[in-house]
Amino acid sequence: MIEKCNIKSIEQLASILGFTPETLIEVSSNLKSYFCYRRFSKGNKTRTLVIPHGKFKDILNVLNRKVLQKVALPVVVKGGRKKMSIYKNAELHCGQKVVATLDIEDFFPSISSKRVGHALLGIGCAEVVADLLVKLTTCNGRIPLGFPTSPALANIVLIPMANRFQKLSEQHNLRCSFWIDDITLSGSLRVSRLKNLFHKIVTQEGFRINEKKSIKFMENSAPQVVTKLSVNDNKPKVMREYRRSLRSLLHRCIIQGPALQTRDCLKKFKRSILGKISFVISIDEEQGIKLRKQFDKINWD
Repeated sequence: MIEKCNIKSIEQLASILGFTPETLIEVSSNLKSYFCYRRFSKGNKTRTLVIPHGKFKDILNVLNRKVLQKVALPVVVKGGRKKMSIYKNAELHCGQKVVATLDIEDFFPSISSKRVGHALLGIGCAEVVADLLVKLTTCNGRIPLGFPTSPALANIVLIPMANRFQKLSEQHNLRCSFWIDDITLSGSLRVSRLKNLFHKIVTQEGFRINEKKSIKFMENSAPQVVTKLSVNDNKPKVMREYRRSLRSLLHRCIIQGPALQTRDCLKKFKRSILGKISFVISIDEEQGIKLRKQFDKINWD
């Protein structure tokens, strides 16, 4: 890890990335030739992905790996980092009396190009370098969904807020973690008394808490959920409702046939179910293998 980038010229940046300065400048000046839009639905929301291609995609991948991922971050920042997982993030909060979760509203779109530039200057980039990186990593004045650089860049923007939450958690003997736009604090009943402070920090740092989800305070006597995993016990588990729903779907596929369970094409439906089973296996291998055995009984012909 490096504390600061200290990249002082476009030539230095180009040397680190393995491209010529002319290539970086040319691509940054003609971005619309190097990406496309793709819409997808998640629940009731429709989101737009910005998908880079060609040498622009190559530049972003190298930039992410050789520069952005190497910036030192507060220890509480877990998401968007190598060797981290939702399991490790949830594990930190297992067996706590109270777990509090809050979600930042419209996270990536709420981060402006100006804010990105300020953050890049803050980690030691010269102004000319920061300006070029802003052109390469933002779209329509915002951090886009779909660029490989977006999570790491967002983490850099979050450094001041993460430092404040880390200090708060240390003062009150709490555990704290950031998983992209999901913030979790856990510990004693004291967590429940800090709601106003959570709001204050997030607001002062220029973000908004997602009021639809609100701040959830979950005591150990009720289900506690962190990054979609149950943390009531001494290790993270897949939510019981998730496993039940998946088992039920697999049973219906076996008895009634998969074609009656979806409006999508069977190939896509099959991939979706396999993805869900793989997720369970990554968290609880024994449960996942049982589900896989159920899956293998389905007649896909």
